[in-house]
Amino acid sequence: MADGVQEFSDALAGAVERTAPAVVRVEGRRRAAASGVAWSEDVVVTADHVLEWDEDVTIGLPEGATATASVVGRDPGTDLAALRVTGAKVKAPAWSDLDGLKVGHVVLAVSRPGRTAQARLGIVSALADAWRTPGGTSAPPRAGSRGRRTSS
Repeated sequence: MADGVQEFSDALAGAVERTAPAVVRVEGRRRAAASGVAWSEDVVVTADHVLEWDEDVTIGLPEGATATASVVGRDPGTDLAALRVTGAKVKAPAWSDLDGLKVGHVVLAVSRPGRTAQARLGIVSALADAWRTPGGTSAPPRAGSRGRRTSS
């Protein structure tokens, strides 16, 4: 049993190492820093609620440098916002195929609300639009806790 736990732990640590370079810190003027994930070399996706009404934000890059970004899209109903990064390139992760994802699967969330990456385990509680309500999400969002599954 201990070998299986160690293997799982090593797999998680490896997934964090591979994913962390794609996770950035998002700093608006009105709220505490949160996380975003690189979608392409100049686009970062973050939670819309972390930006409030900010249009220009600072992106904290994994190596410690910063870059500026502007909001180029928002969808409050899904709590997503797209940012265009200028002055730096960000590295998008290798996305996984989600076809086999099921409610009850264990997932790993990587965030960067500070200068270093953090990781949390979670359980898939709903798929597709099952989590949405007419007013948005069924649970209050937490800054830095949203993301897409990446390959491990």
